[in-house]
Amino acid sequence: MIKQALTLYSSVMSVINTVVGIVAALILATSFGVMVMEVISRYFLRLSYGWVLEYARYGLIYVVFLAGSILFYKGEHISITMLSDKLPPKVVEILLLLINVVVIYFLTLVLRSGWVYAQMGAGVPSTSRMTTLIVPRMAVPIGAVLMILQVLNNMFLGIEKLLTYTPEKWQELKEEKKTHEEKVIEETVEELEEIERLKAEAQDDDKSE
Repeated sequence: MIKQALTLYSSVMSVINTVVGIVAALILATSFGVMVMEVISRYFLRLSYGWVLEYARYGLIYVVFLAGSILFYKGEHISITMLSDKLPPKVVEILLLLINVVVIYFLTLVLRSGWVYAQMGAGVPSTSRMTTLIVPRMAVPIGAVLMILQVLNNMFLGIEKLLTYTPEKWQELKEEKKTHEEKVIEETVEELEEIERLKAEAQDDDKSE
C-alpha cells in the first residue's frame, strides 16, 4: 500500500512538473512576443504600452520560481559533489535525505515570508496600474509550494531505495559509479594528452619558421 502511494505521488509530481514546464515556456514565449510588439510599436507607430515592461518583468519572476521546482524534480540544481563522489551510494542517499530536510525547512520559511509579503501588496497598484503587487509577489509562495512538493518526492524516492534495494543492488550502483569515475578520468587524460600534442605541434611550427 505504501509503495503504491509513493508511486502515485511520484506520478502526480511528474504531471505537475510537465504542466509547470509548459506554463513557464508560455510565459517566456508571451514575454518575448509582447517585447517585440513594444519595439515595433515604439519605433514604427510611435506608440508605447506601459504594461509590457511589467508583464515581462513579472513573468520572469514567475519563470524563475517555476523553474526552481523543475530543477528539484530533475535534480539539476548546482551542487558540490566532491564529497558524495567518494562515498558509497547508500550513504549518499542518507545524506540527501538529511539535506532535503534542511531544504524543506528553508523553503517553508520562504513560503511563510513570501505569503506575508504578497498579502501586503494586495491593495498596492503596480506602476502601470494594470494590477496590484500581490500578483507578482505570489510567485514566491507558489514557487515555494511547488519546490516543497518536489523535494518531498525526492525524499520519498530515496526512502524507497533505502527500504527496497538489496545489498547486491547497492553494490551494482557502486560499481557503476566507479565505472563512471574511470571514464571521467580517462577522458581527462585524453584531453590533457591532446593539449600536450597541440603544444608540441605549435612549438615545431615555431621552430620551422
